[in-house]
Amino acid sequence: MNRTGTHRVYFTKEAPLIDTVNVLGLKKICTYANGEIEDSTIAKKGVKGVYAEGWTYDPNHVTIFSDPLNVIRQKVGQCSDYANLLINLYESIGINSHGVVIFNAAQMPDSLYSLIWFNSYSLGANVLTNWLTSCDRQSNYWRFAFHAVAECGGNFCDASLGLFRPDTDYASWWKYYLYPQDTLGTCPDTLGHYLDTEPPPVQPYYYHHTLYVLPDVYPNNMAKRRWFSYHIHNY
Repeated sequence: MNRTGTHRVYFTKEAPLIDTVNVLGLKKICTYANGEIEDSTIAKKGVKGVYAEGWTYDPNHVTIFSDPLNVIRQKVGQCSDYANLLINLYESIGINSHGVVIFNAAQMPDSLYSLIWFNSYSLGANVLTNWLTSCDRQSNYWRFAFHAVAECGGNFCDASLGLFRPDTDYASWWKYYLYPQDTLGTCPDTLGHYLDTEPPPVQPYYYHHTLYVLPDVYPNNMAKRRWFSYHIHNY
């Protein structure tokens, strides 16, 4: 009789929802979940677990990993990589999840426009966070052209910035998602600049992927050109 040594057994919540389950990810999510059986609790523990690993968060890591588990292997990733990792972990134990890309946009008659604002230092951004600390312990007002998170059980799950909130509470994550005060976009100064004390005037735009966040993050009808607005913001 042959013996192959000790084998670890992992108990998943439901049958896996991805074709190939890698023990590398399965071990991580089972460790984070620690026996919990409720979807939202597992999702939150997944965010906290990945965030606590202290892996590098690099918004300039341009190429999204084709294999989400490369975040674990290489200990680095951008927001889309961390979102895809969470999706992989959740789906490997039978919990539905998919990627969501958040950006500031306006629906005009001819197309959907991505909105860019400039602060007093002429640094372009589409969305700006509150003062947040990333998973590698960098603290900043994070500026994005877009930001990606995982959606699971009605919650947005952000391991790169350690955030877990119901979809309906997502607005509080951001300091600004600037909408032009001149709604025609012809003269940004028509109604004056937004002030630092003004609340975000509109919800950000959410683009839902069917599963992972893909390199082509915007909808197919997204205008290639951007509609520029202007805002004076001193950090």
